[in-house]
Amino acid sequence: MTNGRAPKQVVVALGGGGMRGVAHLGVLQVLAERGIEVVGMAGTSSGALLGALWLTLGPASVDRVRAFVSSGRARRMPDFHELGQGHLWQRAKLAIQVVHILLRKALLSEAQMLDYVRFFLPETPIEALPVPFVAVATDTLTGEEVWLSRGSLVRAVAASSAMPGLVNPIAVEGRFLQDGGAVAEIPVRAARSLGSPVLAVEVSEGLPVGYPCM
Repeated sequence: MTNGRAPKQVVVALGGGGMRGVAHLGVLQVLAERGIEVVGMAGTSSGALLGALWLTLGPASVDRVRAFVSSGRARRMPDFHELGQGHLWQRAKLAIQVVHILLRKALLSEAQMLDYVRFFLPETPIEALPVPFVAVATDTLTGEEVWLSRGSLVRAVAASSAMPGLVNPIAVEGRFLQDGGAVAEIPVRAARSLGSPVLAVEVSEGLPVGYPCM
């Protein structure tokens, strides 16, 4: 940030963090209240979901999250909040992989995951969002970082949020994609491709923390 002054415009990089990702909405609300315009956004996992939700609904996003919880759907989802706790996350990922190998079946199918995302987001192309947006996912075959910046918003966010072992891979343009947290827990590189300065927001541990990334 130049001369200690907050910029008037930023590109935000929203990291994953399971249910903690709801804190992204608070960060975006504060930016709006302070007159700092978000001119681009990159998100990983819950960061992609909550970021896209903000771009479509703005402050009303919080009401949508409340509706999701009160609908009972949240109780049927895997407990991402507990899985995202520090060192437990690494052990959980290993356990998930072992169970997946043994059972050969994820908890949620592609269709079910898409249905969950549709509860939050409309069926609209990414290009229709008010600012450039990138959802970061992982190619399950190559391990490559994949940036989704066009096409179906619902499918891109579902792919970015599909945790291996818990959700089946999401097909996007001939590739099978899953949670972007494996390659970019905080999608700074993708955000930088959209402009600068970049504000990287981490919510995986404790209170949300913002890092200016020039």
